[in-house]
Amino acid sequence: MAHLRGKKWRIVESSARIEDDAGAWSAAGLHAVADRLATRLAELGVGHGQRVALAATPGRLFVAAQLAVWRRRAVLVPLPLVAPVAAWRLPLELAAARLLLVDATARATLEASSPGGALHGLEVLGLDEMLGDERLEMTPDDEVDAAAGDAACTTETDREAECSCAPDDVAVLLFTSGTTGTPKGVPLRHRQLAAQVASLHRAWAWSADDRILATLPLHHVHGLVNVVLCALAAGAGIRFLPRFDADRVWRALSADVDSELGNDSDGGAITLFMAVPTMYRRLVDAWDAADNTTRARWRAGARRLRLAVSGSAALPHGLFERWREIAGVPPLERYGMTEIGMALSNPLRHTEDGVAGNTRRVAGSVGRPLPGVEVRLVDEDGSVLPPDGEPGRVGEVEVRGPGVFDGYWDAAGRRAPAAGESDALSPDGFFATGDLAVEEGAVVRLLGRRSVDLIKSGGEKISALEIEAVLRDHVQVADVAAVGLPDSEWGEIVAVAVEPISWEDRLDVASDRECGARGTSDLSPSGGRDLPLGGSDHGLVELDQLRTWARARMAPWKLPRRLVVVRELPRNALGKVVKEHVVRLFDGPNFRRAPRDLLRKGTP
Repeated sequence: MAHLRGKKWRIVESSARIEDDAGAWSAAGLHAVADRLATRLAELGVGHGQRVALAATPGRLFVAAQLAVWRRRAVLVPLPLVAPVAAWRLPLELAAARLLLVDATARATLEASSPGGALHGLEVLGLDEMLGDERLEMTPDDEVDAAAGDAACTTETDREAECSCAPDDVAVLLFTSGTTGTPKGVPLRHRQLAAQVASLHRAWAWSADDRILATLPLHHVHGLVNVVLCALAAGAGIRFLPRFDADRVWRALSADVDSELGNDSDGGAITLFMAVPTMYRRLVDAWDAADNTTRARWRAGARRLRLAVSGSAALPHGLFERWREIAGVPPLERYGMTEIGMALSNPLRHTEDGVAGNTRRVAGSVGRPLPGVEVRLVDEDGSVLPPDGEPGRVGEVEVRGPGVFDGYWDAAGRRAPAAGESDALSPDGFFATGDLAVEEGAVVRLLGRRSVDLIKSGGEKISALEIEAVLRDHVQVADVAAVGLPDSEWGEIVAVAVEPISWEDRLDVASDRECGARGTSDLSPSGGRDLPLGGSDHGLVELDQLRTWARARMAPWKLPRRLVVVRELPRNALGKVVKEHVVRLFDGPNFRRAPRDLLRKGTP
């Protein structure tokens, strides 16, 4: 497929296959389709540095489109397929996208929200339409012809020149969760992606013998880099599922032959799996509900994995232990973010009596720096904490390395900053992550965000400020504060405290509703009471009503799952909302959780 030589992506022959529910391609088949799409992009005038957005189901066609964009030396802007179309508009505007590529699923989503499938004048092209009448399934002759073309290009000419980008070309423009109110664009260059992949190859021993089950979304580093690019660069196989489904994941892991998934048996056993903690929770829940015969088959499948990785949020200790019971080895936890790729990882090898951080994975820790990555902890005074200093001292995680970005996207100038040009990095090249941590022996343990305005739920990083900005547009909301509450399944869940436009003192109207709130509170300056969740009978918004209204305005994982209505939000003397006090509004004896079936609605 593709591998790394120096700081460029190289196309090589491989026997690995890329598969999804619709079928399978060899490496030659993948590149043949990418060639067709790249030719069409060239006809449309797409060229160096232009941004091309992509909304498509994770699978073969997504990867082919990604390669086609890079063959034109353009910039890929992947969009969250599960989010409403309204959530696409900001990244499209900030990127100043040249066009939007969609598959059939994204086209249907677009047409359901916009007459004729238009998006503010942006040119929208269907991937199927771009391929014309040519089938996505490669015939044997197509495979042979494409393979011959690959084999003929063994030098850095011909196909090499046609499909390789320069190391400094921007490869992808991803977007943060917007912890300062507006999502920031993170441009990653090909050399940075190459460094990130090379580091993970070395740490996690990727090879052409691997086959990964891909269930993560591809608009994040976790899915796009850790799964897809690492696999392509190793010549490994990929088996895509369109979305995470616990039963399907278990069937894939335990299938003796790939025919159980509707394909032939050429794919082989799954050797790698990467997921967020919420996915592991769903897998354990499915395990608990299964009969003994099914569990035996699933256990055998889990124990064939040479590596299972958890990331994007802290893995609860209970899940760490449950997966160890099932698979024989606990998941490998790692730490990274959009701006830096992966920085810290527990060890590939794990033995119960091994050395922590070296040959033993430690629950609750994210291990040690990955190859080629420098990590330091900096205290509040800006002093670097020495590795052998006073134990237990807390510092902010700062990262430096060849995979770290150069700075945030300049939306006004429509450009990525050059190396050393942005103030996002320190003068000596370190990026301050905003995460607090402590060194415990040889491993690093994360303590949480420096900012209370970042919520980590189900592997997603959610901006509280973004949620607040949307909900303030509700006709019944005067002001709102969003916080994250601890949750055993999601890590954190979104909770909102609302100041309503109007207030009625008849507090007993909804006291017995399913999602009741606290009865009293001494946290607001006026000493006012919390209002139990209301509805139309007393003119105040309730949780399911608010979620329904917000569903068309934000991604499903950002929807609030807890609500309390208060006369006044707790504020300090300067009028700033005190988030720590907001969290306490949900701790009272009279507050009850929403039903679990309600929490699952609209989740990723």
